[in-house]
Amino acid sequence: MKTPEVKRVNVTVDLLPERRIAAIENAWVADSDVEAGQQLPVKVFLRPYRGDPIERDFSIRIPETLAKGDHHILLSDSSTVNRMTNVAGMMSHFLDVSETVSLLNQERANNRLYVSLVEASPTAYFDDKTMPSLPASVLNVMQAGRSPGRSFLTTPETAVEQAALPFDYVVTGSFSLHIHVK
Repeated sequence: MKTPEVKRVNVTVDLLPERRIAAIENAWVADSDVEAGQQLPVKVFLRPYRGDPIERDFSIRIPETLAKGDHHILLSDSSTVNRMTNVAGMMSHFLDVSETVSLLNQERANNRLYVSLVEASPTAYFDDKTMPSLPASVLNVMQAGRSPGRSFLTTPETAVEQAALPFDYVVTGSFSLHIHVK
């Protein structure tokens, strides 16, 4: 692996004279029993460092292919959404420059609230790749055939990003809403 030679880095920083942070405080759905294909209205409340709470209404579409049963909707900050990809990248000692740039480009902005639908199917993270909703047979083959020194990370759930809501604040925290698909 060739080490790149960095000649210079240009950075622009905008400094604001106030603390612009808002924490996810609460959220709710009118009815947690849903049907596949349905538009689901959601309400979320954020608490800024100073000032009145922020209330935002939005809708997400429950995918037609979502299996019946219990699932949850995760409302979160960028750190929560980026966490597994970052850990997988740190575990790999074999990333080249293009894979490192790919990981950096996958980072999400911290001034958005991310809405993800979480299902009970495994996700594998390998170098800069995310492989969601893997069948158990594929996961078993991957685990049996991995080379020494090259590890990958798996989680028992798959989070599919449904929306990214912009805010004029750095968003922090997370909140989970449970739903049941009929």
